[in-house]
Amino acid sequence: MSVKNSDSMPASTPPEDHDAETRNTDEHNTGERNIGEDRVVASEPLPLLITEQDQVVAKRARAWVMAGLIALSVAGATLGYVWWQRGTWSPDFRAPNPAVVCPVWSLTPAEPREVTLNVFNASQREGIATDAANHLRERGFDVKTVRNATLDPETAESVAMIYAGPEDTGKALAVQKQIPGSQVVLQPDRTNGILDLALGVKYKGVAPVEKIRHGNGMLNCTKPWFER
Repeated sequence: MSVKNSDSMPASTPPEDHDAETRNTDEHNTGERNIGEDRVVASEPLPLLITEQDQVVAKRARAWVMAGLIALSVAGATLGYVWWQRGTWSPDFRAPNPAVVCPVWSLTPAEPREVTLNVFNASQREGIATDAANHLRERGFDVKTVRNATLDPETAESVAMIYAGPEDTGKALAVQKQIPGSQVVLQPDRTNGILDLALGVKYKGVAPVEKIRHGNGMLNCTKPWFER
């Protein structure tokens, strides 16, 4: 009986584990999917979204905004001071309507009792507004407010300015006949029927009754101070 030598027998090869390879492949694929699902990290730093030039422009813009706010504050404070000096009255110097022009035809003056007006002293002379108001009241005009007013230089250096609405030309003519050398400023937005008489430094008084020319006449108009 012969015995086979085990050393001479070829070594048995273990069976291949196909399941292990499958698992490794699945884990590798799963790892790739996980990496794909994660946020991608750049290998190089991203460029700055705001450059130094943008920062300079932003600083300049902020400076301009601050300058504008300061300018508005100063302007508001100045206007407030002017209005405080003037009191409650502030003349209406809005731009005139181009359709409103001084009549070039003869007008009939209104009766004094039909005219309501305020009288302001736009000069540095004392007492002229009160003097004019007293004379106009004696002649039948309805004078309301009488006080000082700080106006533009041209009005202050004039004889007198009569501010009236476009429908009050007859009333303006009646007042103009009382103040020699006065001029009329027609304001389209003045619709309350009340006139403003502003006396300047060249005002020499109300005309004597005997020297007033009664009957129709022509208006002597001028433009607002910002158009002269």
